[in-house]
Amino acid sequence: MNEAPVTDEHGAPVRLVVPGWYGMASVKWLRRIEALDHPLEAHYQTRQYRYYAEEPAGAPGAPPVRTMRVNSMVLHPASGDLVGPGPHEVRGAAWSGDAPIAAVDVSVDAGEWRPAELLSADRDDDQERYAWRRWAFAWGGSAAGRHSIRSRATAADGSVQPDRPIWNRLGYGNNAIAVTLFTVRGED
Repeated sequence: MNEAPVTDEHGAPVRLVVPGWYGMASVKWLRRIEALDHPLEAHYQTRQYRYYAEEPAGAPGAPPVRTMRVNSMVLHPASGDLVGPGPHEVRGAAWSGDAPIAAVDVSVDAGEWRPAELLSADRDDDQERYAWRRWAFAWGGSAAGRHSIRSRATAADGSVQPDRPIWNRLGYGNNAIAVTLFTVRGED
């Protein structure tokens, strides 16, 4: 993990990561591995890690929480940052569990959506199904004061990051567009 041995708290000596699935669905601290021809019937997999709408916990038919929903985030500037006047490069990342990222759009101060540039990875896997995709957006700047930036990802399968969370009783899989608030300082 990060070029160091996996620690006990992260499932040492070996950690299995299921590409495209949320981390909470990856079980840690295994005592044995057994191949099953049916879904695991453990407490968290059958009663907790499910997208429950209005039905009570344990109700049949609630889909399991598995595949990551298309998502993105603004990494720079970060929320709360104070930036200088003038142009800036807005940077972020996008990911999806089902398909590669096809596009990222950026909106400044709740304005129109404009396309960001998808960046190449250091390796040749930047368009692979499970790879995070870095992106950049050339922003011309705004007047001094508080501003907002939002990013919205679209995956190759057509799924688009929603404006509002898809509600479920336990709050899993929230991939709604996040707002990054920052301040442009006045001229020095």
